[in-house]
Amino acid sequence: MHVDTLIANIVRGSLHDGRGIRTVVYFKGCNMKCKWCHNPECISFQSEILYADSKCIRCGVCVETCTNHVIYDDKHVFNREGCTACGECASNCPVNALELCGVNMSTDTVLKEILKDKHYYDTSSGGVTFSGGECLLHPEYVLELCKLCKENAVSITIETALNVSWEAIELVYPYVDTIYVDIKHMDDEKHCFHTGCSNERVLNNLKRLAKVHGDIIVRTPLIPRVNDSYENLVETAKFAHNLGIKRVEFLRYNILGKSKYGLLQKDYVSYSDETQAKEYMDDLCQRINCLIGEGDFVFWVE
Repeated sequence: MHVDTLIANIVRGSLHDGRGIRTVVYFKGCNMKCKWCHNPECISFQSEILYADSKCIRCGVCVETCTNHVIYDDKHVFNREGCTACGECASNCPVNALELCGVNMSTDTVLKEILKDKHYYDTSSGGVTFSGGECLLHPEYVLELCKLCKENAVSITIETALNVSWEAIELVYPYVDTIYVDIKHMDDEKHCFHTGCSNERVLNNLKRLAKVHGDIIVRTPLIPRVNDSYENLVETAKFAHNLGIKRVEFLRYNILGKSKYGLLQKDYVSYSDETQAKEYMDDLCQRINCLIGEGDFVFWVE
C-alpha cells in the first residue's frame, strides 16, 4: 500500500526531539487548539501559504501569478478564505517570502528524506521523529512509514498528545522505540478551556499505553499562569510515576513562537515576555524528585 498525506515540513539535524541526531517529520493537522501552540502552521488539516513580510521586496510577481486574484497592492495582503493554497505564488516568488506549508507526500518520498542522514543516526543513536500537528491522526500512513524505517534500521520516536482513538495508537506503537506524550493539564476543566478538549481520553490512553510500551516520556510545556503551578506539576509527575513511566520532562516556555503566527497573519497570545529561569527549573525538578522519592525522574529541557 502506498498512501499520501499532507506533510508540513521535514527538518534534518534536530537535537531536541529525541535521542541523538534526528530528522523530524511534521504532519499537518491537529484536533487540539492549544492557545500557546508553537507550531501553528501544523494545526490546520489544509495546505496554507506562509508569508514572511521581512523578505518581501514588493516586486508584484505574486499579484500577477495568483489565479484566484486574492493578492493585491503589490504585496502579500490577501483574502485567505479565497486562497486555495495552490502554491503558484510561492513557486514564483524570487526571494522565498512565500512558502507552501502542507505538501502531499508519499511514504517513499518521506523515507528518501529520512535516509539522507542514516549515517548520523547510526553514529549518534539517533533516528526519525514523527511530530506535528498530531501524527497519530494519520495512523495508516505512519504505520507504513514505520515499517519502511524498520526495514532500513532507523530508530523511531513519535511525539503525540494521545488525543486519538486507541485503535490508532494500537496500530502504531509496536513499531515505535520511544513515545513522547504531551500532558497539557491534569485538571479537566482547565484542559478543556485552554486546549478545546477534555483530557479524559488522553489520560486513559496513557494508562493503557503504559501497560504495553516500556519507553514513554511524559512532557509538559510550562505555560505561565496556565499549567505551571507547583500543584499541577506535582500531580502530573505523580500520575506518570504511578503508571511506571521512567521519565517526565518539563519544557520551558517558548517565547519564539510569535514569528510563526506572523507568517500565517494570525494573532499571537503571549503568556510572558520571558521564559523560566534555569535556577527556577533546577529547583522545581529537585523538589518534585524529592517528593516522589526518585533522584532522576523529573527533568527540564529547552
